[in-house]
Amino acid sequence: MPHEEPPKLSRNGVGRVDWDAASSDFDVCYATRVARVYLESSFFSACVSTRTDPKTAGWRVSSKEWWDTQASRHELFISAEVVRELAAPSYW
Repeated sequence: MPHEEPPKLSRNGVGRVDWDAASSDFDVCYATRVARVYLESSFFSACVSTRTDPKTAGWRVSSKEWWDTQASRHELFISAEVVRELAAPSYW
């Protein structure tokens, strides 16, 4: 009799329950959901701006704070267009 793969059961999208058909044991594996965040050039501009007006300074502080405290908790994305924009000599 061929061995069948154990069924994979979802628990509200936050975990996986694997069932071992041979031993009838359950192995529960919980995975954390990670939000995907797309970063655009305005985020990087805010982080490196040297402007001193209160509005820009506030954006710089909040952007750097987000980077320091939240970036590692997310799956970060950046487009090729943003890379080209940031690499352009006119940007710096």
